[in-house]
Amino acid sequence: MSLTVPIPTPSAVRSHRRLPVVIALAALVVLVVVIWAVFGSGYLGGLVDAAVMRWVDFMFALPGPLVAIVVVGVVGGGYWTAVAVLVVLFTAPDTRIVRSAVLAQRPLPYIDAARALGISKARILFVHILPNILPIVLAYVVLDFAFALVNLAGLSFLGLGVEPGTPDWGRMLFENRNILFVNPLGLLFPAGMIIVTAVSMNLIGDWLFGKLTQ
Repeated sequence: MSLTVPIPTPSAVRSHRRLPVVIALAALVVLVVVIWAVFGSGYLGGLVDAAVMRWVDFMFALPGPLVAIVVVGVVGGGYWTAVAVLVVLFTAPDTRIVRSAVLAQRPLPYIDAARALGISKARILFVHILPNILPIVLAYVVLDFAFALVNLAGLSFLGLGVEPGTPDWGRMLFENRNILFVNPLGLLFPAGMIIVTAVSMNLIGDWLFGKLTQ
């Protein structure tokens, strides 16, 4: 009788290195939220708000995926480099969305009443305005997670994201592209997981927004 020892697949061997990938996605979401809080308010207005919006206009004029590919390729790739580039690219649309929501709240009577009571601008922004725009913020955080997943997988497929040996669906597509007709599941499974996860996060974002705005 012979003993059959299962040979672990490359993805199974790399399973102990999944944590940095999760941390990177979480860091992306956290950094986007922080930048929203600092630059996306639109409440203070003035020179800072004008400068931020000109930066947003500039970022909208750039082809985001192409910029990510060029920057990550020039710097030398790496997961954290890709995360940093995507953070910068994601802040432009998110800043405009959150700023618009804050501007819609600013002329409302409860804000005038808070000003009349002498409440500080910071307290008005974070205690009074933020709860009213929280559904939009949370919905876009979930959507950003989906966009981050797809974009990071795309960069990994091009060899510009995670390093070889790191578990990633985009990297799995890159490594298994030559065995499409030998073992189609090697490509179909990671591709399907990217699609299912991204669509699920979009549906969760829509559900969360609707639930919080009821």
